[in-house]
Amino acid sequence: MLYLLFKSIISAVVVLGVSALAQIHPKWGGVIAVAPIVSTFAIVFLSRECTILEVRQVVLYSVCFMLPTTCFLVVLYWLLGRYSMPVSLGGAYIVWFILVVLVLKGIKFAQASLSELTFLYLIQSASVELLLFWQHSGSIPTDDLP
Repeated sequence: MLYLLFKSIISAVVVLGVSALAQIHPKWGGVIAVAPIVSTFAIVFLSRECTILEVRQVVLYSVCFMLPTTCFLVVLYWLLGRYSMPVSLGGAYIVWFILVVLVLKGIKFAQASLSELTFLYLIQSASVELLLFWQHSGSIPTDDLP
């Protein structure tokens, strides 16, 4: 019970820290928000409760799901320029959910026919190509970024 309270306090401190920093310096708030701090805490806590094999699987799946998370953030950024916060979050989560389902289907395919590294390369390549496409198509305005 004390361990659960400790994990909750650490998580709350990270969220409050990101929020406070983002109000002062949005750029650094963004850096901290996507820094592997939360992942590190999760992996350290998980390593105390699971085997290294299970931790490695979590790390591998985290890499696989970077594409939906990246797309969530890009879509949220785009929608926030056009709609309210609730509508923007809803739309970004719909895109995220669809991509999670597609990645899950890709993972099943990869387990049957591709090596883990090949699949990770494909996921990362798709992520980079998608971001480049959005940037070149003008969907991601970069002139308002500091």
